[in-house]
Amino acid sequence: MPPQLPRHIHFVGALGRGMGAVLEAVAGCGVTVTGSDRPNAYGSKQERLRGLGISISHDFHEANLNPSPDLVVIGRAFVRGNPEVEAVLARRIPYLSFPEFLCFYFLNGSRNLLVAGSKGKTTTTAMLAHLLSEAGLEPGYLIGGDLRSGAASARLGSELHVLEADEYSTLWWNANAKFLCYRPEVLIITNIYPDHPDLNLNPDQILSQYRSLISQLPQSGLLVIGDSRGSMGIDSLLEEALCEVRRLDEECELPIASRPDPHMLGRQFVQWNNFEFTLGLPGLMNARNALCAVLAARQLGVTFQQAAGCLRSFVGVKGRLELLSQTYKVCAYLDCYGYLPESLNANLSALRALYPTSKIILVYQPILVDQLPASREVLVSILVRFDAVALIDEALSASLTPRPGQAFMAGLADQLRRESNLIGDQPMSLSICDRALASYLSPGCVVLFSVHPGLEDRVVPIVEVLTSR
Repeated sequence: MPPQLPRHIHFVGALGRGMGAVLEAVAGCGVTVTGSDRPNAYGSKQERLRGLGISISHDFHEANLNPSPDLVVIGRAFVRGNPEVEAVLARRIPYLSFPEFLCFYFLNGSRNLLVAGSKGKTTTTAMLAHLLSEAGLEPGYLIGGDLRSGAASARLGSELHVLEADEYSTLWWNANAKFLCYRPEVLIITNIYPDHPDLNLNPDQILSQYRSLISQLPQSGLLVIGDSRGSMGIDSLLEEALCEVRRLDEECELPIASRPDPHMLGRQFVQWNNFEFTLGLPGLMNARNALCAVLAARQLGVTFQQAAGCLRSFVGVKGRLELLSQTYKVCAYLDCYGYLPESLNANLSALRALYPTSKIILVYQPILVDQLPASREVLVSILVRFDAVALIDEALSASLTPRPGQAFMAGLADQLRRESNLIGDQPMSLSICDRALASYLSPGCVVLFSVHPGLEDRVVPIVEVLTSR
């Protein structure tokens, strides 16, 4: 039986997508919760928490720890020199990292289904939690994004948990990946490729973290690989697996087949082996994510037939190829996490299948790609497949992600100009892109906004302007 939660818990980094969701869930357990975060922290969590009567300090002060909480949970981004971190150490207040907190109070002794990988974690985690909930298993869960259904992003305290498991470090003095704390029984790895230069890990170090995670799986467990052909180092990782392994693209001579539902925009029919289902999200990547969730759910007794029925009602996660508006003038989509070439290509393919005769325009803010040489090389080859591209260059004030260098942005713009693919003469701010887009719009065109999550709230009014022209 897990330990009883302390009476008062303070969260340092309370507005992070994962920590904010957990803070909300913990408050629902009758615990007093307080928190703090950067003054410019972005996201919708603060409004949701305020609506629940939970106050978050928009700065860090030792006074935020008066009276002393019974436990402080510290996010990985907060290091020595932070006033609250220093006060915790000086006053010997008990503290844990975020993943240690989850493990100690919720995951030890629980049946845990983890979703890891470079891309697709959030959507796959949400799909799996939805599947198990609809099947009556009442799982706890932690999803690193806001659900379009409006449901909470976290629910804890069950004997069964579904968790989005990322490879970011645990704490300032612990470089181990957070997911190594999560005690998996079932593990989904959606794909693996270098996508986080901010972690300062080379491929061997990345694979070493995954190898340690796989080595925790019991012999009765399950490892599901979503995209082994497009991922690095999968064969070496599988040497660690002493349990059953399912590889989507190695188990059938025919690949996953998906085609749009002609009767409803955004839905698709998916077929794999002898299993067919309808999914309420477009694109092959979402089809693959759904199949990973289905295979994991089968480990808990959910049949293919049950899963097919459950997936029909899944509506997705905000900011992941999300349809913002559809009019006869413009269809607008938002993806705040599709900034790498692999994701841009997947999103473009999904939109081409939905709108085969429409002009597709990309409003694109490069994130991290300037620090990934392999991605940088193929980026332009993907961007020129869009009918036009507006490059967005803005500071990311609420983010640890560095802004791309001016030389990189200028070079990228120059390459797109040579391909006659660039909107305007140079990169622009998001605030003027609606005016720049005006001459490129035509009835029925599609605009995909691929921008940092910190700019998400600013996209909606721009879409309103575009659709009212």
